[in-house]
Amino acid sequence: MIISMITVIAPSPDDKRIFSVAKLIPGAVHRSRDVVTHASGKGANAARAAAISGAQVVLCTPAGSNLRSRLERQLVPLGIQLRLTPTQRQTRSCISIVEEGGRATEFIQEALPLDPDEADRFLREAILSIEAADGVLLAGSLPGGLSPAFYTACARRCVECAQPLVVDAQGWTLLAALAGAAAGKPLIAGEERRAQLRTATESRRKPVIVKINREEFSALHALFSGTNGSDDELAAMLHGLGADGVVISDGPHPVHAWWGERSVQYPVPAITATNPIGSGDAMSAGVLLAIVEGRTMHEAVERGIRMGTANALTLLPGEV
Repeated sequence: MIISMITVIAPSPDDKRIFSVAKLIPGAVHRSRDVVTHASGKGANAARAAAISGAQVVLCTPAGSNLRSRLERQLVPLGIQLRLTPTQRQTRSCISIVEEGGRATEFIQEALPLDPDEADRFLREAILSIEAADGVLLAGSLPGGLSPAFYTACARRCVECAQPLVVDAQGWTLLAALAGAAAGKPLIAGEERRAQLRTATESRRKPVIVKINREEFSALHALFSGTNGSDDELAAMLHGLGADGVVISDGPHPVHAWWGERSVQYPVPAITATNPIGSGDAMSAGVLLAIVEGRTMHEAVERGIRMGTANALTLLPGEV
């Protein structure tokens, strides 16, 4: 069996601390005997989930010295290849408070900026990682010093190399990635464009898929005029910008996906979560792995849901 090689581009990793408590009470003192340090962030979580699921994975990310050591200790034993851009600043540290019953509260430090030479090196490493892959995930926000043009360049190279691409990013960063994907292939308007999208979907050609959560999708309405709050119209606009598929996760609620002009809702299994953080990242990994393996769009979403659900049953993000 041929094992898929995927590249995960992760501009904003985090050096996470996970505190387990019985119940979070605002203003109270909390003591936790179980504090876990975890190499995390959207990309690291997705890379971990993909590797545990049997894929060969390259994680391309900037990292300060503390996180570099943690990535090497935690991810290399899983078979993940690291393409790290060393940074002078230490990587941000985020905190997750996980209560009995699975409710999680996060304190997220904004990603620290990259110096110009670090940003240039990271882009070079990302392009080289893309060129060696069978599929690519662009995951997460951009730190200071890294403009949206970074995702534009990465997405364009994915399409030029005929790599399936999953984008998990917000707002203008997401639109920058779609602009890059569109630049890598001819854009056709009107009925011919819609026919092209249908053909791409049905023939399993290398698709560009937007996979974000409900909050991120809802926030996109503010960037477009004329959607009138309609999810179908917003999804159609994203299709017009170059997305072959749009997949929206919503915690325990059904996943909503659009393929061309088709809209489908997928149920999510009812579970008692241990820690839901990272479930969307595991889902992104599952969607990409299925597409790389030549599965249908429906099968890709179903696999993503299975991996996201498995993640929610574990304490550590990315464990499936």
